[in-house]
Amino acid sequence: MNAITLIISIRTDDFSDYRKRLELRDVLDLQSVHTIIVDDGSPAAVSDDIRAFCEPRGYEYLRLDTAEEPFSLSRARNAGIHAAATEWICFEDADLVYRSDFYQRLIRELEILDETPFNFLTVPAVYLSADQSERVFANGTDAEYERALARALLEDPRGNPSNSSIQHYAPASSVIALRRKTALYAGAFDETFVGWGGEDRDFVLRLLVVNNRIEKPADFYDTKPWNLNETADFAGWRALYRLHGDYLARKGMYALHLFHEPQTWRTGGRNLKLAEERASEYRSLPAKLHAKPDPNRAPDIVVGFNIHLANEQVLSALSNPEFIDEDTKIDADAYARTILDKKPASVLMWNPYGTAWREQVYRALISGGITPIVAERGALPRALYFDKGGLCVESPSYEEQVWNKPLSDEEQAAIADYIYDLRFGDHALEKQSQRVGTSLVRQNLNIPADAKILFIPLQLSDDTVTTRFCEPGRTYLDFIDEIKRLSLALPHDWVIVYKNHPLSLLQIDFPSAICGDTAHVHDLLEASSAVSLYNSGVGVISMAFNKRVFYYGPCYYGFDGVNERFINAGKMVDRLASVEPVDEIKVQRFYHYLVNHLYSFADWHAEIAKVNGSSKRNKVKWIHFTSVKIPGYAPVQSQYPAIDLRRSVLFDPYRQHSMGNRSAAGPVTRFGTFAEAAAHFETAYEKDKSRPNLLRSAAEMHIRAGNKERAIVHLKLASKQLPGNRNVRKRLLVVKYPFLKRVFGESEFPVNV
Repeated sequence: MNAITLIISIRTDDFSDYRKRLELRDVLDLQSVHTIIVDDGSPAAVSDDIRAFCEPRGYEYLRLDTAEEPFSLSRARNAGIHAAATEWICFEDADLVYRSDFYQRLIRELEILDETPFNFLTVPAVYLSADQSERVFANGTDAEYERALARALLEDPRGNPSNSSIQHYAPASSVIALRRKTALYAGAFDETFVGWGGEDRDFVLRLLVVNNRIEKPADFYDTKPWNLNETADFAGWRALYRLHGDYLARKGMYALHLFHEPQTWRTGGRNLKLAEERASEYRSLPAKLHAKPDPNRAPDIVVGFNIHLANEQVLSALSNPEFIDEDTKIDADAYARTILDKKPASVLMWNPYGTAWREQVYRALISGGITPIVAERGALPRALYFDKGGLCVESPSYEEQVWNKPLSDEEQAAIADYIYDLRFGDHALEKQSQRVGTSLVRQNLNIPADAKILFIPLQLSDDTVTTRFCEPGRTYLDFIDEIKRLSLALPHDWVIVYKNHPLSLLQIDFPSAICGDTAHVHDLLEASSAVSLYNSGVGVISMAFNKRVFYYGPCYYGFDGVNERFINAGKMVDRLASVEPVDEIKVQRFYHYLVNHLYSFADWHAEIAKVNGSSKRNKVKWIHFTSVKIPGYAPVQSQYPAIDLRRSVLFDPYRQHSMGNRSAAGPVTRFGTFAEAAAHFETAYEKDKSRPNLLRSAAEMHIRAGNKERAIVHLKLASKQLPGNRNVRKRLLVVKYPFLKRVFGESEFPVNV
């Protein structure tokens, strides 16, 4: 079974020179390698020669009937992408040669690509002189490989008449290896590039744009004019491109480019200018880079360019993504028909009730026989969900028979730790003030220690779940009225504490209740004896605090033994006389289901913007998924943010300049192996036990040395010495239960070693 497809594009009136070069590939180890020669319009007689060359070698020959059109490297490569049947592909040139084991090494590198922050590899290329090329033809690539590399390291990489063996050195080249799917969702090659040149720059830039697991350089969209060999400033996208090439160079993997006279038909200058213009355009439209779906397969339609959907982790989870931009000028039914006509495998939409037009599209798709996968934020910190059942309130995905199943001892222990961290940590769905604890909250709000608190988390009056999901006579305003009545009829030993939604511009005031707007919502939950709400996601958080929730509106967590319906103020007075405990087993099972089966998790940065006179909204500027779960597709896990390239050896070409700008990592001390480094930190801790961070450093070294058990011992002790440090506990949980890294999004404790 083939692992990778090589795509070599040519057009020629005389195949003899290409044959001579391609014959050097006969000594390569091509096990698990499929080769496609894409002929973009060579004359028929030459086509027969190329086909005859390919057949005995098992190469696939693909001829495009384009002789009357200008040569297009982009068109040829796209044809190769569509013809490829392997997971991995590599774009090649016919005048490149390699050591015989190169492709087997490349396959192994691609197998570990997901363990790096990269989404493609580029092979550095040594452009050989005419004499050195003749030696390769005479002696073979393996015999001349080391000599060629020696000269590449010693001669002028920019090109110089005094060079004896190389024309120049390209730290990154158009030899790009990546997943076929990645090439497609990045938009493949732009066929407006005619001839040769610039198309690979444009393609690489789009690959870099969609990769949100890697830090972008300053002035990212600028195409810096300097030679890549002279790049010392981590600025412009080409600096990051070079860093990708340096990755394989550090591993000793190079291409050798055989000498030939310049091709007069190449249009590099004009195309390079076009690539620079494209880069400038992407600056303003980074989220709208169009995926190019495989025409031979049903597409996965993504409606609109919502930032939660238009990112690499989501695209990589789908089989064949295609974006269709939202256009409210088009009749919603007609828009839906264009989607239905494509016979998609799936359709993804962000909250279908966000606008009336989008809801009409949603309804039309369902009527046409397609149930879209709905995406929205979840009820836990960092959580989002993709659900074919619809928005949370209407979805059958939360029905008890789906999740109420026994847990193993390990599953129970892991989710209990997650719930503990949620309960006693400071993460929340919306930005909050700092936690101060229940005693200080009571003191700040003048609540007697023996008073029972009924906590009322208020919602946005114009939110989807408060406006679209309500029963007749039981609207959100009806709930507010019931709370006002309840506040006047509370038992003497109860008080109501309410908290306005942090994004609400309409501040509700209950004269007979206490406003807790300045408190952290989790402190209020901890201090409360019960919770009442309309249908807020805080109801799910309340379960972690073992607080019974009385819900007024339709919700997805109204489970017997945990939460119950708020009928009216009069009946609530009776219920508060004896609030029953929460079924903690059900809570753990439900949380296990959310965390491990339903929810995806991500980090994001949002800015608050006013959207109307009632409320503000979080406008997400960037989002990094650590876990993507889309029904019908394999889950995708992301390494972000595990690797900081600024601290890596690969950053060496930029380090001195960056240090001058105070942006690089500080000096590094080395102690030998990771085990020796761990021993160093342990010894330092024994001398000064008031420094528990030394234990954290020792733990990280043990993790890298493969001694997880010893690391856990150190992290447990550090956690005891730093009881208020949530990061220590989270790191401990992640080491004990690795799946929680996707939930917490935690990275290693930084250690200078």
